[in-house]
Amino acid sequence: MAFDRVQVEAVIERALELDDAPSAGMDAGAVRRIGDELGVSPGAMSQALAEIGAGRPGPLSVSAQATIPVPPAVIESALASFLRLRGLAPTGSAVWQQASGWWPDLYRFSAVSPVAVTVGEADDATALRLTARLDRVWRVHLLAALLAPLALVLAVLGVGPGLSLGSVILLAAWVGLCGWTYLVRRTAVERRLRGALDTVANPAYRLHPW
Repeated sequence: MAFDRVQVEAVIERALELDDAPSAGMDAGAVRRIGDELGVSPGAMSQALAEIGAGRPGPLSVSAQATIPVPPAVIESALASFLRLRGLAPTGSAVWQQASGWWPDLYRFSAVSPVAVTVGEADDATALRLTARLDRVWRVHLLAALLAPLALVLAVLGVGPGLSLGSVILLAAWVGLCGWTYLVRRTAVERRLRGALDTVANPAYRLHPW
């Protein structure tokens, strides 16, 4: 009996659920051997290990990734030049913070998006991921959206303007506008992350990174 890819994933996942023995984890070599048994190419396995090993972005973050056929040291140097020229400065281990300028935010406000850099080696190439945390951006929009239910409560309590159908529609529109502007900003940040990857992957830029 032959199993397709979806069935293989389901079998392995179910077997792990049924296995009562505590898992001590698995090193990269063991994972590669499983990939070999499943017919996964070594290059794809190397890239997957580099990406997953660094952790997946959280729900309040946006990321872009690419595999560039250049050694990691070359990419790291070009990326550092790219980020510095756009007003970002390193603030910790592989994290860059917006110091001044506009990148990667669409609107300034007071919210700043830290950009985490993940670099992995995959068969003479570099698996590069840029992740922008949007926690502060989300909080700004959430606080703005909460003004609507607050105004509604005050109206019910008789404090402030009276409650009417028009005011309810206006408050609902305000909440929708806050959600829409967050999505617009998230999309803009993702677009700029992808633009950064495209720029760094360009051989001409790596020769003259300015």
